[in-house]
Amino acid sequence: MRKLWNFVSFLGIEEKDASLEQRTLILSNQLNFIMFTIMLCLLVFLSVMRIIEDSTLGIGSLRVLLLLIINLINLFLAYFKFPNFSKISLIFLPPLIFLIFPTLIGFVEEESFSYYPFILIASSVLPQLILVPDKDKILYRISLVYYGLLILFIEKLLIWFMPETFEIVKIIEGFYVYFKVAQIAIFIFLQFAVFYLRKLNIRFEQDVNEKNKTLDTQNEELRLALERLKVTQQQLIQLEKMSAIGTLTSGVAHEINNPLNFISGGLDLINDSGIRNDLRKNTKSMADLNSAIQIIREGVIRATKIVDALMNFSYKDDSVLQHMDIHQIIESTLLFCNANLPANISVVKEYHLKYEVPVYQDKLHQVFFNIIENAIASIRGKKAYNKETIKITTRSVVDETGKRAIIEIENTGPQIPDDLINKLFDPFFTTKDPGEGTGLGLSIAYSFIKEHNGSLRAENVKQGVRFTIELPI
Repeated sequence: MRKLWNFVSFLGIEEKDASLEQRTLILSNQLNFIMFTIMLCLLVFLSVMRIIEDSTLGIGSLRVLLLLIINLINLFLAYFKFPNFSKISLIFLPPLIFLIFPTLIGFVEEESFSYYPFILIASSVLPQLILVPDKDKILYRISLVYYGLLILFIEKLLIWFMPETFEIVKIIEGFYVYFKVAQIAIFIFLQFAVFYLRKLNIRFEQDVNEKNKTLDTQNEELRLALERLKVTQQQLIQLEKMSAIGTLTSGVAHEINNPLNFISGGLDLINDSGIRNDLRKNTKSMADLNSAIQIIREGVIRATKIVDALMNFSYKDDSVLQHMDIHQIIESTLLFCNANLPANISVVKEYHLKYEVPVYQDKLHQVFFNIIENAIASIRGKKAYNKETIKITTRSVVDETGKRAIIEIENTGPQIPDDLINKLFDPFFTTKDPGEGTGLGLSIAYSFIKEHNGSLRAENVKQGVRFTIELPI
């Protein structure tokens, strides 16, 4: 029923807005539909009564039928985008069909004198409702004159065409002036009251529009403020990255020192062995040389890995989605975390993922780095710890949503209170002491995973806390 009402209300209206003109079109459609429904119910009722009383179709039934047809035609006019014709028909035809037409052919009853004037007074409100006085000035004035003349002369018209003299006519003729003064007074009062209320409504509407413009201006200012906030957030993200880079730099310095020691040791071995003088004659010297070369090669390889990992970890503005081995990214990230990893925290790796995953490599590096660093800090925050672990598990799943990579990073640190676990990924939320963190690490990780159309969640488990990353393959 609601769909039918909406369909009828917007007949012939393409663009929906809240303008006064469009509201009059909607009201015109609704009034035609309501009158059509009422006339249809009346026609059914009169038809049933005619069958029961075994009577023929009378003038009363005929005018109901004609009015029903007029309302139906008005709806079709509105549908085919002739709203003005529909309005004119709704204003001028119902009084003619329902009152004047039956009177002209002699269908006058005694009760007609009592209710015809009030039907006209009630109908005279229609022009006020479905016309825009400022736009439809001529039509509006014609309609008021039309209804005013009908109200003024309706009794005279009934007397001229009545088939017999009714008792009520004598009463009306005796008090005709009083009847007319009362009717005209009600008509004028009703017109001025509705007109005044419409003007008041238009004025309020204009005030609302002005306030809406003010709100639009304020919304624009808020939008600009939000843009500035986003810029500030990006700056804070970069600050967080610099903090992370400071941490990883110490790790790089620590890790790159070991392969350099290998290289230095290998060179010392070459110098001390004296193999430059007699390589071919001294078998031991040759063996020492091979050993030194192997040590140097191993050191260079390790240094290269660290540098490559550092290059991959560095943020790039032009990062692109690439199919990558997740395990390689995890291993590169762990190189930077080793320096901060206490001896009693071991990393357990269970790699079962056999597919490459489309990722932004640099961003995924930072995701893993932030989560692992967060796990290390959490474990260090325990009052007493011994043989703690950070377990990294990878696997793949396939279901109705498709194939996904699952990366779980579980630590044996303290569990997170239930009232805080849902806030972990909120910007600036941190449980660290002031100066130890900005509260953006996990928030950045969460936003980066969202950029992959994946998900990141945290949950308490029996032995600590688990972070689960899901990425589409």
